[in-house]
Amino acid sequence: MEPPNIQSHLQSNTEGHGQLEDYSDHTPMLHQKTFQPSFVPYVPHKSLSSTSSFAESSQSLPSLDNHASPQRSSFESTLDDETDLLDEYEMKLLYEAQIQDEQGNILRTQKMRAKDIYKLNEGEKVLVHLNENDQPVKASGGLCTRFMTLLLKQPNLCPIEARNWEEVKTGCGVRLLGELRAKFCIPQGENIDKVLLKHFNERYRSLKHRRKENLFRLVATRLDEANNIGGDNVQAVEYTKEQILHALDLVEPPPNTFDYQWELYKSHLRSEDSQKLSENGKKARGEHLHSRATGAKSFARLRDEFKLKHKRDAKPLEMFEMAYQTKEGKYIKDASREFMDRANEEVSKKVLEHGGSECVDIHERVVIEREVMTELRGPDRPGRARLWGAGVTKSQVTSFSIELRRMRGENCSR
Repeated sequence: MEPPNIQSHLQSNTEGHGQLEDYSDHTPMLHQKTFQPSFVPYVPHKSLSSTSSFAESSQSLPSLDNHASPQRSSFESTLDDETDLLDEYEMKLLYEAQIQDEQGNILRTQKMRAKDIYKLNEGEKVLVHLNENDQPVKASGGLCTRFMTLLLKQPNLCPIEARNWEEVKTGCGVRLLGELRAKFCIPQGENIDKVLLKHFNERYRSLKHRRKENLFRLVATRLDEANNIGGDNVQAVEYTKEQILHALDLVEPPPNTFDYQWELYKSHLRSEDSQKLSENGKKARGEHLHSRATGAKSFARLRDEFKLKHKRDAKPLEMFEMAYQTKEGKYIKDASREFMDRANEEVSKKVLEHGGSECVDIHERVVIEREVMTELRGPDRPGRARLWGAGVTKSQVTSFSIELRRMRGENCSR
């Protein structure tokens, strides 16, 4: 098959993508071992910049048994074991959704998984609720974002060889939004599209990371087979990242993927730019001090649930507590508990400086808490606002704080 032009392929209107190919999670998990082998494992001698076709490169490779057990070795991984199961876990989540017809009439309410969206009758859509920031909320919002992952797994909607989200958005952003609205009733609007694309971006980055890690695990399995590791020959091998990259040609392309796409994807993984981005990402993940305890629930959904229950918006420290505290009242990391203790102490000091709690209303307290969190955690990243979720920018939150400052009156003597 003659490969088309890459850019035209990204912008093409290929049909026939109703059936999804779920190939990102099919590899078994490898057990971590520390035993170093006394022999040098087989690794195909191939240049890191190689872009030859898969058919040519596979001619010199040994015959591999696709069913051989991979449980004898491991490679250096940046993921915890639980993360490898994240996608399967999310796909099994049940959400209560309202189904409506083409005229907007609610037909029924039912619990469904993301994959059940394809079982809807013709003309039926899931009603999606948006908050004031145009973010998907309630159970339908969770179902919507899970379905985004399924769309991103389709090679004709999200080419595997794309180097980053910007390439995907430029070539396929409009089609992704169209496919999403074909199954979900979502209002039209420029800002709504921006928010949805930011959600796609988050799902894409997560999927891209899991796909690479699963590929590396599968490569380690192929190396085990090539080195006759398994069965009675029980030896633990820990392959280096360089060995894994050299051996990428041991793995066949995923279903519905052009050979040229697979070669470009492998070439990208082997490139210096990719290695640099990988190291930067690993460093950034290591700097995360807090771990969320909300599972697949977004910040927007947390805020919406709090507002429905308490008839007001959550204050910054309340949001932090909801996001990082477990149902048992504990924090996953000690850093989160220490942060909350120090933040509450600093807020109490600033409230006293403003005349005490009797002189500080809830709006002023929100500003104070936000100031304290910025002092302790540093400023938000450009274009992002902590604890607000995709679609809310730092400028939106900052402008809100400035307006509250302006509205402060001299109600209490200082």
